[in-house]
Amino acid sequence: ELYGRAGSRLGESQALLGLGGIAQDRGDLDTAEQAFSELKLLFQGLGSHLGASQALSGLAEVAHLRGNLDVACSRHEEAGLLLESIGSAGAIDTKLRVALIHATRHDLEALERCLHRIESRAQPQLLEPWRSQLLVFRLPLIARRQDWTAWDRTVDQAREQLARRGGSARGIASGSSASSASSNG
Repeated sequence: ELYGRAGSRLGESQALLGLGGIAQDRGDLDTAEQAFSELKLLFQGLGSHLGASQALSGLAEVAHLRGNLDVACSRHEEAGLLLESIGSAGAIDTKLRVALIHATRHDLEALERCLHRIESRAQPQLLEPWRSQLLVFRLPLIARRQDWTAWDRTVDQAREQLARRGGSARGIASGSSASSASSNG
């Protein structure tokens, strides 16, 4: 009976996660939010930090799509704390989502604090898969200082990281573009 109840809870959680994702993809944010909220309560009741963090990430994405960046930040941070509490490297991903929100807002002080927290708290080997993203997120901070030598070096490091991991560096600005943009504007 216990297994049956646990199995039905697992099935319910998978259904809610799927429903939330599909509703979000279709732009039905009310249904997505309701599904992710129910999912969060379900996982909290089961004591699953991993599951609750997935639900919170879904709620954060819904808030982000609605333009409510404060709520999105808060929910991503809450998800990150849950993941951190169980030693999951996924906490870095949720913190990078917070960094993205700060970058989107052009809140460079908050971005810098966020990146510092990520880099100072995580073990270096856990940061490795996200190294290129961390470098790219540093670019607005470097541009603010107008240190184009550091810009070029950081872009090159990010490209190297991506190439090492088999990724594409197409989306990373070229160093010469940044330097010429700064001299033109």
